[in-house]
Amino acid sequence: MNESPTPPSSRHARPAASRLEEQLLLLWDVAIIVLVSANLLLILFDSLFMFAPFQQLLAEQWPRFYALYSERIHADFQRIDLLFVAILLTDVLLGWALAAWQRRYERWWFYPFVHWYDVLGCIPLSGFRWLRILRVVSILFRLQRLGLIDVRRWPAYGLLARYYSIAIEELSDRIVDNVLAGVQSELRSGASQLPDRMVKQVLAPRREALASALAARIGGTASTVYRQRRSEIHDYIAQLVQRTIAHNAAAQRIDRLPGIGDAIVELIEDILVSASRDTIDELLAYHPGEPALGGDLLEKIVRSVIDDIVDERGQQPRDFGPALDDVVALLRQQVRRKRWLEASP
Repeated sequence: MNESPTPPSSRHARPAASRLEEQLLLLWDVAIIVLVSANLLLILFDSLFMFAPFQQLLAEQWPRFYALYSERIHADFQRIDLLFVAILLTDVLLGWALAAWQRRYERWWFYPFVHWYDVLGCIPLSGFRWLRILRVVSILFRLQRLGLIDVRRWPAYGLLARYYSIAIEELSDRIVDNVLAGVQSELRSGASQLPDRMVKQVLAPRREALASALAARIGGTASTVYRQRRSEIHDYIAQLVQRTIAHNAAAQRIDRLPGIGDAIVELIEDILVSASRDTIDELLAYHPGEPALGGDLLEKIVRSVIDDIVDERGQQPRDFGPALDDVVALLRQQVRRKRWLEASP
């Protein structure tokens, strides 16, 4: 359990041990499990026996058992428990001696510190007696590692594992939620330095990469939208050129020329419309890996915007505060999800 601490019984695991020795040590482990289990059941029953309603129930339903237990066991409970303690203490001493003989630890006196739960479980006080269950668990872990048992197939293991995971999830979620609540409170008070730190420590060092990525994304999006709306954009350009020429004084004077004025204006209009369409086609004919929207020009514009954001943070410390507050709120909603309920059948 906590040895990588080798459990009490792993004291017996020895690569060169003979088959007979392994079998004897295995029998000893099983005997310790049975002994500790019996001891824990006795402790539990005697604890219940101290309650008057439970005694009354036993006296009414099983009077002979009540009298026998009360006179022979409950009255001598401390002495009986000391017998268990003597056996468990002997087990600890034998395990310590074997560990020292095998030089399992760097120092011979490390054993009681590594197997602290074994040592404390030998103290015959109510607060320490329940630590004896750790001895059973540690032996089961050893047997699991040796492949002699598979506790994962036990119904009790599945039940305990489920409730253990639920408890861990609930505990970790509450801790994370409390931390995020503190961050959110600081953001709303305006006293948090998180927005400034994000800009200086996250955005500023990556401005070049962000500018390149955003420029490529803007170019690709603009090209996609242009291909989808190309005819509409061309019609808009034609209408814009027509309105511009219609209100242009020079074009109006050419239009008044007798005979050829209208033709010249229409020719100019066709030239402008065609040139404008070709220019837009060339500008937005983006392909991945090629410059978009003027090549480096778009990237320089995006980089300039990022530089403005980074350089002006001192004068506008709350620009990102509300956005970060919303992000933290979403994180808190995600943390509060009961995933174990969603996974329930």
